[in-house]
Amino acid sequence: MTFVNTLAERLRYARNLRKLTQKELAKRANVSQGAISNFENQLRYHPRDILQLALALNVNPIWLLNGTLPMEIEIKIPVDSGTKKIGEPTLHYTWPFQQILPVDYFSLPAEKRDLVEAIALTMLNQKASGK
Repeated sequence: MTFVNTLAERLRYARNLRKLTQKELAKRANVSQGAISNFENQLRYHPRDILQLALALNVNPIWLLNGTLPMEIEIKIPVDSGTKKIGEPTLHYTWPFQQILPVDYFSLPAEKRDLVEAIALTMLNQKASGK
């Protein structure tokens, strides 16, 4: 990973990783493009909109603010949801897409989300069968 020691560097890094312009990030986070520019140019240091920025970038807000904790948000799911016994492992997942943000995916109608899942399953099944 490149140097991401400051909020400005972490914001720019995450924005570029997600392939978003400042304008696109501003729209997703419901802030002005000028605010994004000010953060990235270290003209503002403590964004009151840190949660909206983190959500729009699909990153951990604590990582974005101070660089601690992993950047990616983990989704923790018990091995057998609903019947987890004490001592059973918990599976940890991160969002699988770099260019599709959860907010965009979940804004799709259910039938389109089902289509995305069906396409992914088809590709995974083809890979497993060596096609």
